[in-house]
Amino acid sequence: MKRLLLTFLPLLSLQAAEHKAAFIMSVLAPQECGEIKLNRYENKFSLSIDDDEQDIPNYMVSKPLRQMKPEQLAGFLQSNYLTLKQCSDGEFSLEEHGRLHGGGPGGGIAGWLGGYVAGEVAGKVVIMGAGYIALYGTKFVIGRVGGPEAEAAFGEKMQTQMIPHLHEASEKIAHVTGGGGAILGGIFGTASPTP
Repeated sequence: MKRLLLTFLPLLSLQAAEHKAAFIMSVLAPQECGEIKLNRYENKFSLSIDDDEQDIPNYMVSKPLRQMKPEQLAGFLQSNYLTLKQCSDGEFSLEEHGRLHGGGPGGGIAGWLGGYVAGEVAGKVVIMGAGYIALYGTKFVIGRVGGPEAEAAFGEKMQTQMIPHLHEASEKIAHVTGGGGAILGGIFGTASPTP
């Protein structure tokens, strides 16, 4: 499939009934492609290349585009774009693409804070939960194999040496996951796709 990098200008006009097309768009294209226009009729799209009109089959047009009325298409193209691809058999396909729009500083801060808190909580819960399960499981096994004295000795060592290290490790991992969550939250908080 050959991809024509064509941009449909948002400077559009709804055409009068005399043109029979409800919507005509000019296209920015390489000069060797000729003058290209995309026409939107009531229930189909067509492509005019140097005044030679060719229908784009409905199965080659993305479903959201097929369902858009000309007025909706005009609104969509104010902040989004379409791509036109030419297949090896000469048919064209048409797809819509949304651009990302910022949520502003408030969205970035909210995303950063939410990501940091989620990362901190997830880091602590995962590490502390797994650590406690492993330590108390080991203590249980030692108690069954070595008897109550071995279990008590391991329990004392666990409380004085292992659990403080577990807390320290969970803090470090929570800060790393919180920082990663903050970065991702900040990015996605400031950028959200257009429908």
